[in-house]
Amino acid sequence: MNDKKTSFLDNIEEYISTFLFIALIILCFLQILFRFVFNFSLSWTEELSRYVFIALVYFSASLAVVRGAHVRVEVIDGFVKGRNKKNIRFNYLIYLLPVLWFGLVIMVWNYRLMH
Repeated sequence: MNDKKTSFLDNIEEYISTFLFIALIILCFLQILFRFVFNFSLSWTEELSRYVFIALVYFSASLAVVRGAHVRVEVIDGFVKGRNKKNIRFNYLIYLLPVLWFGLVIMVWNYRLMH
């Protein structure tokens, strides 16, 4: 029983992403169907599909991080072997720290601007 629960929780991002993608397809299909077949536009499907798409992007991005499937340049990785490859990954993480800091500063600045 515990193994099934662990397996489900390990794949929860994939399940949520799949559900959101199917929901997005259904919402877009409803919008097209009502607009072109029934000559009646459903305003809520457009709004809801935006929010579903935003959630889909966040969950799919986290799933890509877990799987290591983000797009990246692998030319350097092809030439470097062994311990130096770990150094490159460490330097990449060090590079990301200022980017993260800048994002946090912008987020706090926007929050203060809005309130």
